[in-house]
Amino acid sequence: MKKLNSNQIRELWIDFFKEKNHLLISPSSLIPKDDNSLLWINSGVATLKKYFSAEKKPPSKRLVNYQRSIRTGDIDKIGITARHQTFFEMLGNFSIGDYFKKEAIDYAYELLFSKKYFAFAKENIYITVYEKDQEAYDFWLKKGILKNHLFKMGRETNFWDVGKGPCGPSTEIFYDRGKKYDLRESNTLIKDDIENDRFIEIWNIVFSEFNNDGNNNYQELPQKNIDTGAGLERLTMIFQNTPTNFETDIFKNIIEELEKLSSYQYLWDYHSTKLLKENKKQAEINSDFKKIADFSRAIIFMLADQANFSSNGRGYVIRRLLRESIIIAEQLGINFNFFEKIVPIICKNEEKIYPHLILNQAKILNLIILESIKFNKTYIQASNMLLKYKNENKLDTKQIFKLHETYGLPLNLSYIKKIAEKYQINIDYEKLLILNQEFKLKSKQNINFTKGMEIQKKIFPHLKETIFLGYTNYKKSLKAKVIAIEENYLVCDKTIFYPTSGGQESDLGTIDMINVLSVFKTENDLIVHLLEENPFKVGQQVELKIDLLRRKELTHNHSATHLLFKALEIVLLQDLKQAGSKVDHGYLRFDFSYQKEITKENLLQAENLANDWIKKGFKSEIKTLELKDALKLNPSYLEGKNYKDYVRVVKLNDQTIDLCGGTHVDNIKEIEKLKIIKLEKKGSGVYRLQAITGILNIKKYLENENKDKFLKIVNPLIKNIDNIILENENILNKDKIILLNNLKVKLNNLDFDNKEFEQILQKLIDESKELFNIISNQKNDNLRLILKNLLAKKDDIIYSLIDKIDQKKLITITLKLINESNNKNKTLFLAQIDQKKYTLFVFIGKEAKFKDKIFSLQNRLNQINLRGGGKNQLYIFGGKINDAKKIKNIINSFLEEK
Repeated sequence: MKKLNSNQIRELWIDFFKEKNHLLISPSSLIPKDDNSLLWINSGVATLKKYFSAEKKPPSKRLVNYQRSIRTGDIDKIGITARHQTFFEMLGNFSIGDYFKKEAIDYAYELLFSKKYFAFAKENIYITVYEKDQEAYDFWLKKGILKNHLFKMGRETNFWDVGKGPCGPSTEIFYDRGKKYDLRESNTLIKDDIENDRFIEIWNIVFSEFNNDGNNNYQELPQKNIDTGAGLERLTMIFQNTPTNFETDIFKNIIEELEKLSSYQYLWDYHSTKLLKENKKQAEINSDFKKIADFSRAIIFMLADQANFSSNGRGYVIRRLLRESIIIAEQLGINFNFFEKIVPIICKNEEKIYPHLILNQAKILNLIILESIKFNKTYIQASNMLLKYKNENKLDTKQIFKLHETYGLPLNLSYIKKIAEKYQINIDYEKLLILNQEFKLKSKQNINFTKGMEIQKKIFPHLKETIFLGYTNYKKSLKAKVIAIEENYLVCDKTIFYPTSGGQESDLGTIDMINVLSVFKTENDLIVHLLEENPFKVGQQVELKIDLLRRKELTHNHSATHLLFKALEIVLLQDLKQAGSKVDHGYLRFDFSYQKEITKENLLQAENLANDWIKKGFKSEIKTLELKDALKLNPSYLEGKNYKDYVRVVKLNDQTIDLCGGTHVDNIKEIEKLKIIKLEKKGSGVYRLQAITGILNIKKYLENENKDKFLKIVNPLIKNIDNIILENENILNKDKIILLNNLKVKLNNLDFDNKEFEQILQKLIDESKELFNIISNQKNDNLRLILKNLLAKKDDIIYSLIDKIDQKKLITITLKLINESNNKNKTLFLAQIDQKKYTLFVFIGKEAKFKDKIFSLQNRLNQINLRGGGKNQLYIFGGKINDAKKIKNIINSFLEEK
């Protein structure tokens, strides 16, 4: 096989198809033109879709191209597999209503095996076809492809179908890199579609012969097409016979430059699977170099095509790649400004094919430097916070996510694992995923809200405020008229849906059985409903229903916020400034300024005071007054908020009076009870308090909290009891075993709902510690007696098999005994056998003659694969064994010689 560089491979591809009368199409920008379905161009055919759909007439029915592409879906595989890239180049040949299956296979065969072109050996090529495409199968057989190199596959792998539009079966071409990369054969790896680095898919040919109407009804296309794609990076890896894409000429000088900047070195000649098994650390180092090289190349091409860093869409993708590059570089000891060295190299590499990189080099570098400096500052802050949380023993999954949310710390799984390893913390990856999904949902809602505000300004500016009837008439459905629609946003002449406002989350429910996802108020008091789908028309009458349970919980939590805030003011003897609040259906939360420390006693006093008010009850008084009249009542209100001429004044008891537009209870008794569940300091003099309401909700919270304590504390305790019984049944008397089992029963029967759960749990923990100490002392006494009896023997050298005992205790007690005056001349051999593991402890008295013989014994033990060593008075040897008796005989014979 020829050895070709990446430019030669691309030229061969283009020259071949030009000879077959294909017109070369210049590569397009990574940013799709007139195609909102794609964030980035992700394949060679993506830029030609309108030719295939007949929206545009192609310049030729036969086309060939090379197209830069971005795929972010495989980002976690970068640097792990041999062949995945974020940015890659696709080589393609296309037929639009011209040649079809036979010719496409003829061309592929000629390009693959002709000595003029790729000159691959037939034994290295394997091919798959769609199981129902007998025609393609027969064509390949006629070309001379052996049956054991040709596989019929299912729809998942060999039928190209992306919903509505052209689709059809495909044939895929794989190159076998040999058993060096995987001992398993093609009938396992290819046939079962198993991820591997041996059989590399280099080319996919789609026979576009059907049209999917969007409901999976298929009709034959009158104009049949060919759409193919071959990865340049993968082909280069094969032609240059490198372990992965990253050792090829495409990446080599990028990684070499990174090596110069790093305190680590890249391993160039390796076997990826063996490296991972034999030198995990080096495998990680190689992987980190690869990621930086790939991400850097992607960033440069994205910026060259006029994308830019931002907090959403394409800009967010570039920002994420840059941030991950900087963080990974730090792991390799590379300073964040490494792009100054890398950008010129990548631009120079691609100059021949993509001259626009060189033309835009200065601009690209400037954008990257500015973004890098900005992120490096926040990253240093995040790192400092990590250390702070670690030192305060507060570093957990939520804190990690908080750093992601606040500082943009990437949630890439491999990086999070490095954080966990670096700071020696346990990360709940499942919980992290859930938190991220919640974050994305909130982000989506924020985007919807922002978009809704834009729509109001552009589409709804003429509409007057919506009539809101949701304070009193919300329990029944409401008939209303649709007065405006834009996409999934809908406005009615009146509504009972309370919009997100004043810290209170919006009502949810349905409009004519269509789910309402969120509700918000615009600047001119228009209430806009965001729907799951919008089949409505302007002028149509619709029925509005809110989720009554959600409204009830929101209302209880909002009223409880007022009560708790006032209770806190009374307890702390100070008027507090509220700095924001959130009233959700599951909890209430508010921030406030206070310069001193707040104690647990303060919180308990405030909670008890609020609950006393709730227990006594008070019928709320809610009035709408002119602002000047309302202010005469000296209400609490948010400073800086623009109140209208008329405001709602809410009085929930004799202590509270507030300006508030939210929903509230008729009588504070309805709240039932509240409980503070968290207080945290948000910054200098700012606290955030969180609470829940309702007897059932509080009971459920306490049960879950106690259940967590049970899982973290009690389960390991029960396991420890079982282990103690199992390991010490020979020395424990019946009374001790009964006590241990009784303790286990008490722990298993703990009532999560018991008010005194914590006290009972602590009592049982104390009881267990006391019992464990008694048993430990008994075990120590028993061990001491066994060892004394052994050392009492007349022999100077003593060998004995001993039960499995805690090694630290065994060593401590034995060393103490062997240094007693009557044992100083003795050497004690203690052997432990645990399943197939053999451990030999050698204790040497200070005056023992055996001291000089230990290295001779060590050599003999090494010969039977017992490894180890030691110094002074203690040596330990160990290893896996099949025959313990054989080892004992070897040791005994050695001892007899001495």
